[in-house]
Amino acid sequence: MPQPPTVPAAAWRRSWRGGRKDLAAALLVVAACAAIAGRGHAVRDPSRDYRAAIARRCPDRHLDRLSPADLRDALDDFETRLSPALRARLSRARVAQCRGVIAGANCDNVGDIAAAGQAGLLPRLAASVCGAFAGCSGQSDCTAAR
Repeated sequence: MPQPPTVPAAAWRRSWRGGRKDLAAALLVVAACAAIAGRGHAVRDPSRDYRAAIARRCPDRHLDRLSPADLRDALDDFETRLSPALRARLSRARVAQCRGVIAGANCDNVGDIAAAGQAGLLPRLAASVCGAFAGCSGQSDCTAAR
């Protein structure tokens, strides 16, 4: 049976060194791109601020477990008590957030929460949501306030 050709050790070492240099160069390019892309552009999660406001306002009710539809209802109720200018701002945020999205209450919810946060309305929103629900015993298993 014929033996497979062997590569001299010196040639193998040269090819491995070249591969390591290519890999190191690729990793350097990836790291540089990540550093440039992330510089000064920290993304703030509006949902995190909303959950913190809910936790401060009514911590024992676990309203972070609201279903998207229940939260949508609470946001709609909250919006009806705002000025026309603020309602328009929330509407624009919803449209911008959900452009190209076919369906889903989560998209609208995130848009409204982000706009409320930018307008400094999270404490009022948290008070409204806490007033609308008695609490949640599990995910999407929530009871409306009476």
